[in-house]
Amino acid sequence: MKNHERGTLHAVLLAAFTFLSYGCATEKLPMQVDKYCVSDSGLSRYLIKLNVPKQTGNISYQYMGQDVRYIIRSLEVDGSQLTGHADFQSSSTGEIRGAPILFSYESDRELLKDGQVTAKCVDWHENEPQ
Repeated sequence: MKNHERGTLHAVLLAAFTFLSYGCATEKLPMQVDKYCVSDSGLSRYLIKLNVPKQTGNISYQYMGQDVRYIIRSLEVDGSQLTGHADFQSSSTGEIRGAPILFSYESDRELLKDGQVTAKCVDWHENEPQ
């Protein structure tokens, strides 16, 4: 085998391995994430709705009587983890602004992290809060 053929074969194998590795990593996440998450203290509650392929979605956040809606501005996938940035959109309790949410969601552990707050998540449709 000539050097240029070995180089071409190496490049093709490397590209195939990279593609397959990436494909396997992204298969860990569902296409749509609909989760209800509650912090350890029970004070922070989140309803997250994420469209993974479109990298869009929203977060409804409840904390001590506040009920605020955030819109996803960026969403990145890394294996079974999503990280993103969400900005204030609206409030049903009178707030006119809110600090952005920089979050991560670990799908394999079903955990949402918002800064120092960690919240355990469950499927929304099966566990709708009353």
